[in-house]
Amino acid sequence: MGLPLAGALAGAALAACLVGRSPALEESLGMGLTGLFGILMMGRFFGDLSTGRAVVLLIAPLLCWVSELPLVRGRKPWVMGAVRLAIVAIPLAVVLGLAKHDFDRDNAEVGEALLSHRGNLRDLPRGFNGAR
Repeated sequence: MGLPLAGALAGAALAACLVGRSPALEESLGMGLTGLFGILMMGRFFGDLSTGRAVVLLIAPLLCWVSELPLVRGRKPWVMGAVRLAIVAIPLAVVLGLAKHDFDRDNAEVGEALLSHRGNLRDLPRGFNGAR
């Protein structure tokens, strides 16, 4: 669900750039937030996404408002864009790093079993291959 949503939002952004005049983008913002909320709820209740990580992923885009603080507001647009990008990328990178750490920890046993059996998949314990 995430890839079609990203494609739709990228298409809306590209079309907005090609139009020339400043179109109303509230509709695409609503679609993006609704899609993000839906993806996070599916990950939380049907997947292994923890509540804390789901909240961080939901709140991360709101951190763009930091660029509206008086300290940053009067800066050049590229500085404000860089601040927005950095302030959103930091929590996303932390959540991604934690997910990678959990994935590696959970799959270490599978990797060790595969290496110890030297490619003979029939000798693997039950649960390591879906055929049994």
